[in-house]
Amino acid sequence: MTLEPAIVGAIIDRIRGGDIDAYAELVVAYQSEVWKVVAAVPGGMSQIEELVQRTFVQAYQQLDSFEVRRDFGPWLREIARNQARMELRRSVRESGRLQQYYDVLLREFDSESEVMTEALEETLRSCREELPPLLNQIIAERYEQALSFEDIAARWGRSVAAARQLLSRARVMLRECVDRKGGFA
Repeated sequence: MTLEPAIVGAIIDRIRGGDIDAYAELVVAYQSEVWKVVAAVPGGMSQIEELVQRTFVQAYQQLDSFEVRRDFGPWLREIARNQARMELRRSVRESGRLQQYYDVLLREFDSESEVMTEALEETLRSCREELPPLLNQIIAERYEQALSFEDIAARWGRSVAAARQLLSRARVMLRECVDRKGGFA
């Protein structure tokens, strides 16, 4: 359900006047539109819910720049599309980093050899077992369960930046372990 521009304008005037609870009216009216925009982003229901929430948070933060004579729906959908694009880029970058490292390891082990591939997988398993339990669990949540950094941070009661830092530390420790066990230069 979308609202008439005059109704949206009145709600925004109330919000700008200090009635922040009025924003819930816009969320209720436009959440299905935002949901449709971000639903194509891979990552599951929690990822979609997170993107919907981030869209409304960003829209609220930018509400002062919204011109009330414009249609609110297209403006909000553009914010949602930008959130979805940013998430897709982040996801591609993250999976690309892991894939690049895996590709290097495969080349080092001679990717043609099934025995060597099995050795690589065994080395990675062994190295994961050497990680502290928290770092091992964060690796599992990020790469096996495909959780976002926001979800990981929430599960562990940490900031998103701290979750990213923990994952980075785990990757470094894995790389060092694989290098040590695999004889990499």
